[in-house]
Amino acid sequence: DQLNDESGAIEAYRRLLELEPEDRRAQEQLKKRYVAAHAWDELEAFYAATGKYDELIRTLERVADAKDSELEARIALLFRVARLWETKLNAADRAARAYEKVLTLDASNLQAAEALTPIYEQAGDAKKLAGAYEIRLANNEDSDERLIMLREVALLYEEKLRNPAQAFDKFLEAFALDPSRDVLREDLERLAAKTKGLDRLFVAYAKAIDDAAHPDDAHALRLSYGRILSEAGRFEDAIAQYSAVWDDRVDDPAAIEALEELYRRTENHAELLRVLLRRSEIESNVNVRKQLAYSVAALYRDQLRDAERAIDAYRNIPLDFGDGEIEAYRCLEALYEQERRWEDLAKVVDHRIDLGPSSDEELAALRFRMAELLRLHLKDRERALSLYWEVLTVMPEHDGALQALEGMLSDPELGGKAASTLTDLNVAVNK
Repeated sequence: DQLNDESGAIEAYRRLLELEPEDRRAQEQLKKRYVAAHAWDELEAFYAATGKYDELIRTLERVADAKDSELEARIALLFRVARLWETKLNAADRAARAYEKVLTLDASNLQAAEALTPIYEQAGDAKKLAGAYEIRLANNEDSDERLIMLREVALLYEEKLRNPAQAFDKFLEAFALDPSRDVLREDLERLAAKTKGLDRLFVAYAKAIDDAAHPDDAHALRLSYGRILSEAGRFEDAIAQYSAVWDDRVDDPAAIEALEELYRRTENHAELLRVLLRRSEIESNVNVRKQLAYSVAALYRDQLRDAERAIDAYRNIPLDFGDGEIEAYRCLEALYEQERRWEDLAKVVDHRIDLGPSSDEELAALRFRMAELLRLHLKDRERALSLYWEVLTVMPEHDGALQALEGMLSDPELGGKAASTLTDLNVAVNK
């Protein structure tokens, strides 16, 4: 003491305790000297010999609480206290208090936040855990690590703390780091509606598309963005996104199908036709191509009011997919009748008769229609009479054919033949 030699005094008391281990005065003096010298390792070793960690911790805490001590030294002591609580006394909650004291001295201390994270997770303290994540995020510039932490803290805000607005902010920040991740897109869509944050989501997508390093990345983002815009009722904006993909990749099936749906909803028939025609060119499935062919023909007929193109489209369907496409023939018949193209109509009906209808009723109906065309429009009453006879041989009570024959009885040229036909029919029926 008189020489003011602290290290010498420590050494003297250590030797004294080697000779007299139970000397209380020497023990107290040695502890006091260790504290004065900030010889914390030696002080810990001294207490370790007796296992009196509680007393050691109290000593360290008193020094750490002294406001006249240097900040770094106080923080270091608190970390030592936390370690002792965890490793020597198995008291994670008491360790957490020490780490929390560190944060009162240094609110952005990364080491404390990292140490607190597993403790809060184990304790299920979502609020404090979120705070620890925030500190870690503020200290971390690694994109991959930030991405993981941002989503973890966002889920905490959403699921545990019931704070969708805060969660949405974190998901947006994560999306900005890696907009290619499907899970982040799903997270944002889920919360955008809850937080009325669609406009912010739109801005985030627009920026991500502008910043995309590769066209494929931009296309994937546009497809997602277009779907979100469409679901929000912003059809023209959605069309712009899908069109940008289609302009660059003319065979992109997702963009084409989406545009087809949007053009139908917005009744943009000219653009819908363009999409359907392109789909037809690239589609490999025969049944799908056939359905597309019918859709194109119907679009010409019903929306674009272009009978000529509709006729061409329906005529091509049996050529491409076989004579079994009766619906195409029926549509052609209706169009030819609408356009008063009687000869063309007669050719279609005649062809359907040649194909062999599936029932007597259908055969009779086709022959009757052909007979009516010949009688009323094509001036071939003689052949019409023969066809009426053929109808009645299949269906003797066919009112239309009977009335037509009866009407021909007064015909100067065919009246006799009509009468003979009716007589033969009556004889056949009576037999």
